This record gives sequence, C-alpha cells and structure tokens, in this order.
Amino acid sequence: MTYKQLFDEAIGEVPPSSVDVDRVVAREGRRARGRRIGAATLAAVAVLAAAVGVGTLRSDRPAPAPANRSAEPLTDQQRVTTAMLAALDHEAPGLFWVTAGDEDPDTWDGPTTTQPVWRVREFSHLSAAGWFGWGVAAHDDVRARVSIEIVETKKAAWTEQDTCERTTLDCTLTHGPDGERIRSIDFQVRMTQPPDGPYSRMIERTVTVSRPDGIVVTVRVRSAEDKSLLTPAELTGVALAVR
Repeated sequence: MTYKQLFDEAIGEVPPSSVDVDRVVAREGRRARGRRIGAATLAAVAVLAAAVGVGTLRSDRPAPAPANRSAEPLTDQQRVTTAMLAALDHEAPGLFWVTAGDEDPDTWDGPTTTQPVWRVREFSHLSAAGWFGWGVAAHDDVRARVSIEIVETKKAAWTEQDTCERTTLDCTLTHGPDGERIRSIDFQVRMTQPPDGPYSRMIERTVTVSRPDGIVVTVRVRSAEDKSLLTPAELTGVALAVR
C-alpha cells in the first residue's frame, strides 16, 4: 500500500485540490530526515563539547607530577663532614689535599687533589664528647695538617682555657659577633718519631671559639715550615662558620 492510500484511509476522501498528498508526504519525509540529522548532529556536538571540555580541563589542570621521593636524611657523620668542609671552602678556598697524607709529616709531600681528603670520627673521653675531623692540606709551598674539633658535650673533667700562656709565640683574646669567646694562639711543638727517633720542630696555630650555646669549636693547623698554612683570621672564620 502506498503512502497516498494510507493517507486517504486516514482522512477520508477530500477534494483533490484541497490536499496535495505528494507534497505532504515529501514534506514529512524531509522533516523525518531533518529530525534524524538534527539528532545525530546534536549527539555529535555533545560528544565534541565533552571532548573539548575534557581537553580544556586537562589543559587547565595538568596532571600533578609524581611526588619526588624524599632524599635519604644525612647521618650525623655526613652532616658534620658537610659542615666542616663547607666552612673550610668558604673561609679558605683554593686548598689542595694530600691524597695519602697522615700523621707522619714525611707523607705530606705526596700528590695532591682538589677533592677534600677529610676524615671524621666521633669521640668521647673523660672531659668531652663530639666530633673530630682532619686532613693534610697544601697551599703554595706550605703543607700542613688541618683539624677541626667540635665539642658538643662537656664532662666533669672539662677545663676551658680563656687565658694566654707564657709559652706561646702569639696569643690574642677577642669576642665574636654573637658573643663568642675567641682565643687565637701560635706556638712551637716537637714531633718525635717513634721509637725514640729524632724529633721535628712544628709550628702550630690554633683558634678556639666558645659559643654561648656551650659548643666549642677548635680549628688547628700544624706545619713543618716557619709559616702557617692559614692566617688567624681564616681560622677564626672557619671556627665561626662551622654549624
């Protein structure tokens, strides 16, 4: 049955001039196609809008970067080593380090490197406890043993010298910017080579900084030359900078 026959049954017989069935059918067909196209278009627009919205959201709010794994905390020995070397580098830059230098001055003429060769250990004895670091450094034609001692705990046998001794070559007593007591001394020492070997004359320069918080920092250089590796001002700067 044709669309025209279905239409005639629905509305009855009418004058031919009153209804143009073919035009009505064509118009309804166009409307149906329009509704289908419109629905498809709306669906496509909705999908596109959703895609654009998601894209905009992602653009405006980038995904957070993965959390960085926190660095492993430094051990006490690493922390102290870093503080000592930072103070030396800041106050006495340009030092070279004897790679195989030890307590024996005969080893101080060995090859050098710009990388610090620095030993740090914790100590505790009858009078105090804290940290001790040392290495053999070189600058120009002077080589010397450099050491830094940090006294964190004073015990019953602790005695602190705030005076100058008569045996010293030079001694000064001053104060730091934050109330520190500073003692700078130069004196001669004799190093005996065991067993019962000859002794060698050494020049030692020491600066001790006593802080108001009870921490005592001593920086010492000992050389076989008649001049010191570092000046009193440099040693004082190192002792004040160690934190």
